Amino acid sequence: MGLHSGKASMCRYRVLGLKKKTSLTELGANLEPFKAKKIRVSGSLTTEQCGWVRPVGLDKEILSDSDHWDLSDCRLGEGLVMRCRIESKKVPSSLLQAVVRERIVKKNARREKPISAKEKRQILQETKTELLESALPNLTYVDLYWNLSSDELILFATTKKSCELFEQIFYKTFCENAGLCLVKLNPPLHVLTEEDWNSKDLVSPALTNLLEAVPSPFYEQVH
Repeated sequence: MGLHSGKASMCRYRVLGLKKKTSLTELGANLEPFKAKKIRVSGSLTTEQCGWVRPVGLDKEILSDSDHWDLSDCRLGEGLVMRCRIESKKVPSSLLQAVVRERIVKKNARREKPISAKEKRQILQETKTELLESALPNLTYVDLYWNLSSDELILFATTKKSCELFEQIFYKTFCENAGLCLVKLNPPLHVLTEEDWNSKDLVSPALTNLLEAVPSPFYEQVH
């Protein structure tokens, strides 16, 4: 669910440590390795992957392998509109069990002794790999708006898995590269003032006390 659908739930974050003079080129210097790769309809054994896609028409425009995009294509007002594409593959357990059962029965029919537990595990693994390679990926999109002037970030998703994947890719792309901190704003953190968030030490006494009392993901560059 995202902006294009016209329906969206939201999670709020705060991005700390961004210097006012940081250019989009500097901010997006590490974007390329985390862009979404070309979709593989079959042959992939990856069960889940997340990558950035260009939000032109919210990814309605088809790009060729030679097309280039960067953060300048994401600029909107005082911030950035960005989009993650999540690809997930799953083998239904009922299908896996049925195929494994058929293969065990067929193999036992050609033998005098039943196959061993080790052989059953091998058949299970081989079948799972084969079915996973043939499974079609399920695509979902997660949109966000990052206000660079106010350091606020709105993620248009609330599911645990979507938030986790976004936090992971944001950390790898921006926190490790630009020394930023990403803080998810659980309700008690909404009471913090601009002065608290703009503390020179990145973590004001008020924020420190709240983080000790309220569990909240706090992604930062470790020096």
